Amino acid sequence: MPTEIPTEIPTDTPTDIPTDISDLRAARWHLLRAIEGQALDQVQRSQEDLNRAFRILADLDEHDTATDTTEAASLGVAIEKAYLDLLPHLEHFSDDSPLVLLLEGLSEETIEDLPPDAAPLVRIHQLSRRCAIPIDANSPSLSSAPVTGGPKKIGDVITVTVAADAAGYTLGTTTMNGVNMAGFNDATGGSYTMPYTVVSGNTDRAAGATPISIILTDSFGNTNSAFTSLTESASLVIDASPVAATTSATVAGGTAKVGDTISVVVVASETGLTCSTCTVNGVALTSFTDNGGNQYTAVYTVAEGNTARAAGASNFISLILSDAAGNVNAAFTTLTESSPQIIDANSPAATTSV
Repeated sequence: MPTEIPTEIPTDTPTDIPTDISDLRAARWHLLRAIEGQALDQVQRSQEDLNRAFRILADLDEHDTATDTTEAASLGVAIEKAYLDLLPHLEHFSDDSPLVLLLEGLSEETIEDLPPDAAPLVRIHQLSRRCAIPIDANSPSLSSAPVTGGPKKIGDVITVTVAADAAGYTLGTTTMNGVNMAGFNDATGGSYTMPYTVVSGNTDRAAGATPISIILTDSFGNTNSAFTSLTESASLVIDASPVAATTSATVAGGTAKVGDTISVVVVASETGLTCSTCTVNGVALTSFTDNGGNQYTAVYTVAEGNTARAAGASNFISLILSDAAGNVNAAFTTLTESSPQIIDANSPAATTSV
């Protein structure tokens, strides 16, 4: 990437190098020529010009040459920034590179001892001939990220298996369905796993539409470009929307005896639901039917020994409905009786004598 040049430094490259090397003009000339070389991917030329610019400033400082200190400081910052931008493209320093001076005090350090922002210093150290730290200029490479797929509801865990080119990577900024992922596990051999748990309010996704972005980091801090291809072994459908609350449950009422059936009319807030756990008088409802328009019916058949109930009895109904993914709503426990509903589930005892 071309270096941003401070506004106080002219961007027009001189056509001829100044003859007096102990001059800020010469340092500026080499800086601008280095920036131009970097833009043209002429790494060696850019490195040589930065070395010369660096030496000129050092010479001016060493001999206390009368210079504009503000301009000299600005040039120094620009030269340093240009060199740091060039670092990733270098293979080695020349033996007399002035930047080797920056290694003083660094030779006894280890990467783990350095602050998080010391990556450029580590790179400088790696490029010096006396450095024993191996150079790793290779970013992690990912080849696939498959999931088993299928319909997933709130609370379900989706495991992503990542195939990379090596073991030992750590997880960088990684998301699935817009959610940050954690729980990264190195399964050895370049295989990694990480879970995504569907949470209420996450985005619903159709098959083939779940976004993923995976970034891995190696021990040198190299990262891959975000890997964004999710492979679905079966169609992955995410339903992260809970079932809306049931609106009402109504019975016609009257007195029901053993063998009688009571039809319960349920009004919900969406279509396509099924009965997850639905009871009346402690007995599971049968014949749950979707009548369309958010209306459903179910049947309770009074059996011998069921609890006898007076009209308006509490704890009489409990409806938990489920959508296609398996998401459920909270139990609905309010029964509307068009007329008083009475349950008599005890047949008369047999006559023993006359």
